[in-house]
Amino acid sequence: MVISDLDGTLLNNNNEISPTDIDTLKKLGTKQITRVIATGRNLYSALKALTPETPIDFLVFSSGAGILNWKTKELIFCAYISAPSVNELKLFFINEFFDFMIHDPVPDNHFFYYWSSGKQNKDFLRRLSVYKPYARQLMSKDFILGKASQFIIIVPEYHDLQSELKMKLPNLNIIRTTSPLDGKTTWIEIFPYTISKAHASQWLINQFNLNPHITLAIGNDYNDSDLLKWAGHSYVVENGVIELKDKHQLTTSNAENGFTNAVKKVYDL
Repeated sequence: MVISDLDGTLLNNNNEISPTDIDTLKKLGTKQITRVIATGRNLYSALKALTPETPIDFLVFSSGAGILNWKTKELIFCAYISAPSVNELKLFFINEFFDFMIHDPVPDNHFFYYWSSGKQNKDFLRRLSVYKPYARQLMSKDFILGKASQFIIIVPEYHDLQSELKMKLPNLNIIRTTSPLDGKTTWIEIFPYTISKAHASQWLINQFNLNPHITLAIGNDYNDSDLLKWAGHSYVVENGVIELKDKHQLTTSNAENGFTNAVKKVYDL
């Protein structure tokens, strides 16, 4: 099984999959090697980046909160944070003066409620602008919410919030990622504890009786860390963050067919 991140990994700098990488995906398919895209994007956003003809087998979206069978377009897995936990977290984050979003359950998790602390936060406002038709402001901290797929906290000035929240919220999975909007702002994503790209990949192996012995993962950012640790073979594209490049093997950048070059190091195509 080959699992690739999307933005900054399989997508080049024009937000396209190169013809070379498309050809590699097709060759993997002819050899009955399962092809998975694992992205932090929600389903709505991921479908905008891909075409129906993209030659893959499964789409893991929202960092594992949902899995789509690409051929049938059937949602085969989804997870959520329970309503009581959502409302408890909401109050905690408001009291911490965070700017955050609470996303609806999969597959409609491009809709969200948001809370602003009132502090300057350009990337938070940028994301609200991008998702304006789907964003709903929380007018009161006492408003009762239902279950949610995830929280996103947008951190205007980075500090080690991930470590702090891991200690305070041990029953949730706290993932750090880099904003796809400005390429530098830190986002902290909160999911159910068992949700991650790695857990989703293992779920696919278990559910479909796939070969667990040869697994290749390719990524570029912090939210790929668990997946890269899990896979038997892991590669980071040259344009990836330094913390991952120091721990894993390197392939060429997303602009230089890094996906294909990593695949060729593991599989004989």
